[in-house]
Amino acid sequence: MDTDAPVTLQTCLSESQLRGQIPVTPRAFKAILQSLIEFLQSRSLAATLWLKLPKEEAWWEDIRQYCQQLAEPRVYLLGLEPSWPTAPDRSELPYQTIALRKDDLKGEYLCLAIADNFACGLLAFRRTQAPGEASRRNLSLVCFASPGALQSIGQGLQSLLHHSPAGQALLTQNAGGLATELASSAALIDDFLSWQLRAQNELRATLAEARKADSDLVPSSKPGDSIDRAFLDAAGQELRTPLTTIKTALTLLNSPNLKPPQRQRYLDMIRRECDRQSALVTSAIELLQVQTAAPPQLQPLQLGEIVPGVVSTYQPLARERSITLAYTIAANLPPAAGVEPWLRQILINLINNGIRFTANGGSVRVTAAQSGDRIALAVEDTGTGIGSADLPRVFDAFFRRLPVEGLEGIGLGLTMAQQLLQQMGGVIQIKSSPGRGSRFTAMLLAYSE
Repeated sequence: MDTDAPVTLQTCLSESQLRGQIPVTPRAFKAILQSLIEFLQSRSLAATLWLKLPKEEAWWEDIRQYCQQLAEPRVYLLGLEPSWPTAPDRSELPYQTIALRKDDLKGEYLCLAIADNFACGLLAFRRTQAPGEASRRNLSLVCFASPGALQSIGQGLQSLLHHSPAGQALLTQNAGGLATELASSAALIDDFLSWQLRAQNELRATLAEARKADSDLVPSSKPGDSIDRAFLDAAGQELRTPLTTIKTALTLLNSPNLKPPQRQRYLDMIRRECDRQSALVTSAIELLQVQTAAPPQLQPLQLGEIVPGVVSTYQPLARERSITLAYTIAANLPPAAGVEPWLRQILINLINNGIRFTANGGSVRVTAAQSGDRIALAVEDTGTGIGSADLPRVFDAFFRRLPVEGLEGIGLGLTMAQQLLQQMGGVIQIKSSPGRGSRFTAMLLAYSE
């Protein structure tokens, strides 16, 4: 590396290491940074921190709490001047400043944590925006934990230290851990990946609540416009947040010291997350197609011919968990008005939902009967039930409750059922209470000539 040229950590990483970058907003980067710090804190890992972050106070709150919990942490601030009004108070956050030249780390943010048996880092840098891309998503993020990437970043930081008197002193003192072999135990990396997945699920829930609050406060200028924009924003976040963990696992697969059991765990995790993302993309596209479809031509549908076939398809899944899945069709039931593939999809989503939230040994029952001028198609389960606070949100896109035995869905099944019903002139009703199960009733139009 040319010692006179500006130091940028992005250029220290190889093409394969940079392949794991994902576009993020500053808010998403801050959330992932917070997750890393909370992981260190929860595991009582006394890490040396190398930091270059925005100067605003909000970026430093979690780091301060972490440093207050641990005895005499080592924190190196790259280019942060203590004279800044919002700079961390040295009495609260003991740190050492490493001066930067004008263009060193320009447009880059870093958090590198080095502890015993664990090393991990986040590097974000400004990126060129694609045409039509939202201006707020102007960072690329690389989460690195593989020995190769850690070594590349460590070498870049050592080059940076040569240009600072404080940095030169550090170079004679093992450079704050940079001169040691940066590697993590497989158990801690597994733990961190699982932690990140949980944190991303919590972030999705928080964003969903924020989006709902925004849509309640800001009315749409055109019917449906705000719903579509909110849905697309939510779908984009759903697709991006797991990618950090997936791409981190991919970089770890390159480690020559990785044992076969750890390698298989990473491969299984990547495969599982990719399958989930694939299902999400398919469902999101289908939902958007339904939302923008022209009013359908309704046909007479005999529920006595449709319900048994759908139920029999899902009985093997129910039997695996000793769940009784059965149906009852009222005699002489008149035909419902609808679109057969749509009605099948509604029933599939409701049965799936019932099985997912019912414990082993419970039951899910499908019934169809006439109710006034409507046909009531109901799916009732003996599952966990829904609290009053969650009832208004169950049809929101990407809203999730905690399922039984970790059988998490993608959060679009009930949304799709509601949208399909509305397109066919129907509505869906819920009766539920915690611990006593739920009953979802699709109220369909009765067919008339």
